[in-house]
Amino acid sequence: MPEKELYRGSAFSASVFAVLAGLAFLLSTGAVQEAARLRSAASEDQIQAFQSWNKLQALRVQDSLLQAQRQTLIALDRPPAPALDQDIERNHKEQDEVSREARQHEESLRRTQDRSARVARRSQRFAVAAGLFLIAVAVVSLAALDRARSLQSVAIVLAAAATVVLLDGFVLLF
Repeated sequence: MPEKELYRGSAFSASVFAVLAGLAFLLSTGAVQEAARLRSAASEDQIQAFQSWNKLQALRVQDSLLQAQRQTLIALDRPPAPALDQDIERNHKEQDEVSREARQHEESLRRTQDRSARVARRSQRFAVAAGLFLIAVAVVSLAALDRARSLQSVAIVLAAAATVVLLDGFVLLF
């Protein structure tokens, strides 16, 4: 009768470990997809930041030209038109706005990259847990075939380690 219990226990353990391995695999796959989506969003943020910084550079060049035009008129004893001063003021305001926008894009990029890295670490934890659960399935199956309770204990230890890694995938303590 104890042999029958060993088979039942092994079969039950293998089933539970297989289900947990499947769950860990699904979680890993979902995290990989989320990390890829975040990397794509980070690329968009990076492009927008570059565009903003390029626009700021163009505005600075325009400001230099406007200032040179103003200085040339003053050097020629011709008063600059009020519209020129208004253009210079408008350019400065636009520079401030574009600079602020570029910094916002860079901050969004940093946040998205950080989140992507965190999700990628989560995916790795889930994948390791899935692997450990699958190894536990194999070991518990060997325990049933060899009627070795010590192998069953090894499988339980592997499953416990896999559970810790799986849970760490949610909280990322390690």
